[in-house]
Amino acid sequence: MFIVYLRHVLFACMIIIYVYVICNVHHYYTINDGSISSIIKNTECNEIVFMNMSIMGIITLIYEFFRNDICSFFSIAFILIGIYGVLLYDYTMNIHFVYCFIVFISILLFMCNHCCKIKDIILYSSYKELFDEKKPTLENLLTLSLKSCKFNAENRP
Repeated sequence: MFIVYLRHVLFACMIIIYVYVICNVHHYYTINDGSISSIIKNTECNEIVFMNMSIMGIITLIYEFFRNDICSFFSIAFILIGIYGVLLYDYTMNIHFVYCFIVFISILLFMCNHCCKIKDIILYSSYKELFDEKKPTLENLLTLSLKSCKFNAENRP
């Protein structure tokens, strides 16, 4: 029972920190014209985001540890590594895009892991071909993602 209560408290802390960071970035976005990356690179905003992301990252990893899902834990760990890289490197540097790619792939794998576990009808139907196979592969996932992008591009008004 204590573990369930602790998970709820950790999740509430993650939401509070996330909302605080979003409000700060929104505040700087309304003051300055520019991209989110350029706003986050603002020294004052960067310190707030980095400090809160560090705290939130630790809380999130503890939360994932108590969920006992190793794939989810490592997906979150790589998402955090990617986010820290995005925050530390200027968006004009190529390494910034490497970290962006790490975040994107980690989020995709996190989503697919949970989609496989809970068989969510919306996510499941989006990647139905992926689930028709016994063991999903990264190649199948990327192929289906590209098909989905092509379908969306062709059907835009």
